[in-house]
Amino acid sequence: MVDDYQQFMILVFQDYPKETPFFMLGHGFGGHIALQLGLRIERGFKGVILSSVPLRNLESFGEGYSSWLLELGSLFPKLNYGYLYETSMLMRNKESLQQAYTDPRYYTGPIKIRPFCEILHNFDDIQENLNWIDWPILSLRGSSDPSLAPENTRDFFNGIPSKYKTEKIYEGCLHQLFDDPQHSKEILQDLLAWLHLHKASNWDAHKFDDGIGTCQSQPTLVEASN
Repeated sequence: MVDDYQQFMILVFQDYPKETPFFMLGHGFGGHIALQLGLRIERGFKGVILSSVPLRNLESFGEGYSSWLLELGSLFPKLNYGYLYETSMLMRNKESLQQAYTDPRYYTGPIKIRPFCEILHNFDDIQENLNWIDWPILSLRGSSDPSLAPENTRDFFNGIPSKYKTEKIYEGCLHQLFDDPQHSKEILQDLLAWLHLHKASNWDAHKFDDGIGTCQSQPTLVEASN
């Protein structure tokens, strides 16, 4: 999955001048993809936004259980792991909830065990390369999101060496932030303010200097879905 997004981003970069400031937004497990792309892609991003990202790996489930999951996933990759959370537990917007159950493009079925294991296992790669995350990073999450373990999120965020990291926690919000009936405007305003603050930042890229610096271009936001 990350390889596919990487190839897609290479094509996107070709359509824009080198000085264009790019940002990656990852929601849910898409945040793992955003972080891995930030570490992989040579051109680099001006920053990464994490929206409701569950920052935990297989080991957080316990050594015995994680080994059992990996073995089971290799034998029966299409086996249903189950429902992590009911959709109604993840969003407060009633219109969005209704759309989630009626729109065929919105998957509400059980997660397969193989991709679930791979997603969590890939987080190990992110942790091993944590010291390379020196670019601006914004974390957005709701205080009542059942999919997040606050202690894991806090430990991960504190371990990032970047000097340009910001965390926003919205009281009462669930997993779906951007259509929250009470805080959606505030969340979008915070996101836009952060983008404009960092679009002209002149920080050193972790792999190379490709001339991205202060510029007047509008920021380009690419979303990695979960």
